[in-house]
Amino acid sequence: MHPALALALAYASGSLPFAWLAGKAGGVDLRTQGSGNLGATNVFRVLGWKIGIAVFLADALKGADTAARTVMVPAVTAVDLIGRQLSDRERDAAFRESMRVAHAMAERILAP
Repeated sequence: MHPALALALAYASGSLPFAWLAGKAGGVDLRTQGSGNLGATNVFRVLGWKIGIAVFLADALKGADTAARTVMVPAVTAVDLIGRQLSDRERDAAFRESMRVAHAMAERILAP
């Protein structure tokens, strides 16, 4: 996937307000109900646990999707976007470094 497309998709998925959409579907403006916050906790309070869990999972998947796109695109692709061509050795080194960072992040997240 082209890095610019990955960035655009990550931005678009991050801008989806699932709590607001759930409130709108339930006929409630969550900004004026409960704590007034557009988050899963307020959805739990105002709309109930089933919808709260759905909003929580949707937000979690949205974050996981953005993180996966960020980790999978090596940091040097920004350099590619501005037109500089990298040698195979530079590209391989950048990919190995991005995978090292991804594994380190996964170990920190998944470790007990």
